[in-house]
Formats: sequence, C-alpha cells, structure tokens
Amino acid sequence: MMRITFSAAIVALAGALSLAGCGEPDDASRIAQLIETMEAGIEEQRTGPVLAPLAEDFRTDDDLRHREIRGLLFYHFRRYPNISIVTSDQRIRIDGERADVTLNALVLGGKNRLPERGRRYAVSMRWQKTAGDWQLARIKWQQPE
Repeated sequence: MMRITFSAAIVALAGALSLAGCGEPDDASRIAQLIETMEAGIEEQRTGPVLAPLAEDFRTDDDLRHREIRGLLFYHFRRYPNISIVTSDQRIRIDGERADVTLNALVLGGKNRLPERGRRYAVSMRWQKTAGDWQLARIKWQQPE
C-alpha cells in the first residue's frame, strides 16, 4: 500500500488563490473560493472547512474516504503546528455539472516558524455539482519527476 505523506495529504485537499469577481460568482470562481477556504482551513488547522466540500462519495486516488482524511488531518496538525501552502498554475475546466481542476502546490510544514519539510505536488481534482453546490468528488496528487 502506498504511504500517505504529510505533504501529499495536505496538498490533496487544498490549493489555489480565489478568482476576483463581483456579485454572484460563476462556477469557476465558486470552485476557486472553495479551494481557498480548504487551504485556509489547513493553514489554520481547522478540519471543518477542509471536510465540508467533500462529496458523500469522495475518495482519493489511494481510496481514502472522509474518516481517513479527518484522522490524517488531526495527525499532521499535531505533528506540524505551522503549515503553509503555495500554489500556482491553477486551471479550472467546467463541463456542465462536472469540473476538472489542476494545480501545482508547494507544501511546507514545521514545528516552529521556519519550515522543516517541503514538497512539491501536481494535483488533479474532480468536482461535481449536486443540488446547485460544488463538491469535491475525487483527488489525485503526485510528485513531479
């Protein structure tokens, strides 16, 4: 079984800057806002904002579900009191009730202000629109070669 690292678990659930806009956000802006909220939740060590957008049938590429993600977050929040995420190259492609998101992320973690660990990941997400709300259904992360 593949070992889930601190950085991979964190980056898999977060990543991206919100897109600027006025009034009611379009679908791409709404997804970007959800990703930003998840990222802030991780950096603030709050599981609620990270888990809230997960679809009922959410799973990772390694078949982790809600319960495993919650446990992984608690474990790494205790291990790394300071977590930072830097993202780039976010792309959101909407296709009806489905959206695919790709981004690159650098995840830094440590016990003090200076990071002790850092890893870079390529992240792919599948979002689905259910009853008018976007939910994260699938996620895959890997270290670029």
